[in-house]
Amino acid sequence: MGGLGKTKFAQLIYNDPDVENHFDVKAWVCVFEFNVIRLIRSTVESLTSSPCGLTSLDALQVKLKMQLGEKRSLIVLDDVWSEDRQYWNDLLVALKLAKRGSRILVTNRNSKVSTLMELDETYHLKGLSVEDSWLLFKKCISLDQKLDFYPNLESLGREIVKKCQGLPLTINTIGGLLQGIILDEDEWQYILDSEMWDIKEREILPVLRLSCDHLPPHLKQCFAYCSLFPKDHEFEKQDLVSLGLLKDLFNLRKQKEWKTRVDNILMICGIGLSFNIRRRKSHAL
Repeated sequence: MGGLGKTKFAQLIYNDPDVENHFDVKAWVCVFEFNVIRLIRSTVESLTSSPCGLTSLDALQVKLKMQLGEKRSLIVLDDVWSEDRQYWNDLLVALKLAKRGSRILVTNRNSKVSTLMELDETYHLKGLSVEDSWLLFKKCISLDQKLDFYPNLESLGREIVKKCQGLPLTINTIGGLLQGIILDEDEWQYILDSEMWDIKEREILPVLRLSCDHLPPHLKQCFAYCSLFPKDHEFEKQDLVSLGLLKDLFNLRKQKEWKTRVDNILMICGIGLSFNIRRRKSHAL
């Protein structure tokens, strides 16, 4: 299931100082649409921190073997979907030559993939508890200081949180949406009564659609530019600013307006909360 925080959990492991010290080399690869040549090339590029121009499977396998050598490695394959065993065999030919003690960490939404890859251990993430969900929701919209003035918001907010069913991405998305209409109880009631909650298998995409639908027109335009980046692409805020400035290059007033729009859309998406964060990543969904 999407939105449980599998990638975020894997990132915490990947960036942990103890993990950093334990392995000689690390690589993080976003898989989603499986293409073995692209996947091996991305692994090599992650290991070397430089572009790889190789295009043949044999050459890439040799290159990957050289990079792994006798090094203890950690390879993270994020968002794996493919159930084709041959694809994995082509990749594992190179990965199996890594030093003893190396590890492959896989995130996926399909238990069949775990069986296919013959993983040693499988961990099933659960959703947040109701109380933890409420705490995350309040943090998303800085609600604590406003409850004294708008007491009805808490009861509405708690009901909304229950419908998020413990999915962090859903909570963050709804929190980002309500951040812009935080003092409007009618809007909160509208979200609570929305038909989007009447969906099967707790799919998250209708929730994301609702969030997009509620964006004002000028922010929808800005959000559309985000779709130019591929899934899980890590980009700097300035990249998004520059795309918008291309159409208003000689209009200083519009340039300032666009920069403000970028700040607003990042805040609503829940990825502009820290002024120390320069790079953002688009979610795989």
